[in-house]
Amino acid sequence: MQSKLFRIVPFEPWHGAIEINLVETYDQENWRRHLIDSYHQGPTYTGFYGDHTVGFGGIRKYWNGVGEGWIMINQERPDVPSLSFVKMMVKEIKEVLKNEIFVVNGYWRIHAYCHHATPNAGKLLKAIGFKLEGILKRFNPDGTDSNLYSLVKE
Repeated sequence: MQSKLFRIVPFEPWHGAIEINLVETYDQENWRRHLIDSYHQGPTYTGFYGDHTVGFGGIRKYWNGVGEGWIMINQERPDVPSLSFVKMMVKEIKEVLKNEIFVVNGYWRIHAYCHHATPNAGKLLKAIGFKLEGILKRFNPDGTDSNLYSLVKE
């Protein structure tokens, strides 16, 4: 699950005090509350590149075997070429999903919502292996649409 520079570790409560500026969010003020709430609802992780906090992510349990994936990414990136950075991040996330979420935690389906105004989030989900399932019309608090993606264990 860990490469030398990029690593994903289980979330610890002190990680919630880390300051980050989120990429592509319409709810910048409430991210810390969402993070702590999610920590209590399923497996949660923190991503680091060296000492730099990349972001947080995890699974909110819906019921046995099914959960909602979420991710919060820091817009301040380490001094690494973007493509290399994204490839490292995708590789590590895939390892966590394969070895921990599906095997250790027993999930067989993870779905994620992606606000239509955040196309890079959709690209990241696709790179991880999620498939677009559909559009959730007027799903968001502001009445806009979201895309629904899923990753199903084969």
